Amino acid sequence: MANQLIPALPRATDANGDPVSGAKALFYQTGTTTPVTTYTDEALSVAHSSPVVADASGKFAQVFIGAGTQVKVVVNDADDALLYQYDPCPMVQGTSSAAESVTFNPVTGVASDNVQDAIEEVQGNITAVSANVQTLVQTGGSGGAYTLTAAETITAYAAGQRFLIRPNHTNSGAATLNVDGLGAKNIKVYNAAGTLVDPAAGDLGANRLCEVTYDGTRFILFPGVSADMLADTGSTTKVPCVDAVEDYVTGLVPSAWVAFDGTGTPSIIAGKNVSSITDGGVGIYTVNFTNPMANTNYAAFGSGNSAQVRVGGSRTVNGVGVVNEGDTGTNVDAAYITVVVYGGLS
Repeated sequence: MANQLIPALPRATDANGDPVSGAKALFYQTGTTTPVTTYTDEALSVAHSSPVVADASGKFAQVFIGAGTQVKVVVNDADDALLYQYDPCPMVQGTSSAAESVTFNPVTGVASDNVQDAIEEVQGNITAVSANVQTLVQTGGSGGAYTLTAAETITAYAAGQRFLIRPNHTNSGAATLNVDGLGAKNIKVYNAAGTLVDPAAGDLGANRLCEVTYDGTRFILFPGVSADMLADTGSTTKVPCVDAVEDYVTGLVPSAWVAFDGTGTPSIIAGKNVSSITDGGVGIYTVNFTNPMANTNYAAFGSGNSAQVRVGGSRTVNGVGVVNEGDTGTNVDAAYITVVVYGGLS
């Protein structure tokens, strides 16, 4: 059995937060200068060279040691100047075999039959539910047949699934929704008598914020209002409380956000409604949106581990420019840059 050092050794950075290429990690018995052999794999079959050297972005490979061993970690730059040290370094058991060995009969909603797989399955379900409820996605389709590519792909319909949608067109009557190609399901609304009925013309308004919930048979449109209920508001098209909620959520939830590594070929670390990062030169990037903004009058903000991140100097409905400056005022690539955009989708 092996132990894995956690967290993965922090990225080696200098006092300005810039990555330190070629940083060196040395491992000793805790409280001593007695070297400890480390390994590249959980089986402890391939030893690391000593020292373990960081890549150009300051990242270290994963490190494993024998179970029961406490280690001190010393990280120096390429010239052997100390950057940081841990004594002792936090660790976790590197194998999941113990959890995998605990079995049970599958239960409703969780097909796995051992603890490790069940944990991963439940976490995946939680991630999917959270992403689909929190991420506004534009529908496709035409007429009464709407389609949706979920923010987090689903492989089967299940009661309780919820999706935050913005219809791409206004319905003229009965409607269906097909999520991730799993088949069209009827969309229903509650009328004034509390009965589920087909949506009337305009219940699914183009570009209106809507939430639908699958009840195991069909999708229920939230807040579940139909044309006869709209009449009570003095409006034939909108419910005041729905509009207020839409305005509030549109201003509260970012239309797009991303954290990305701008060194080498830019790569997305995490984000929503961002499809890619274009490299425009040293410290210059374009954040490309998956779904376009309503117009170019959106607000965009940036931050990172450099002196200044400027966002929005160039902008279109499909993307926004980012410039990352170092302490000397010159453009530099950075390993961690974030961008947040507010303003509403088209």
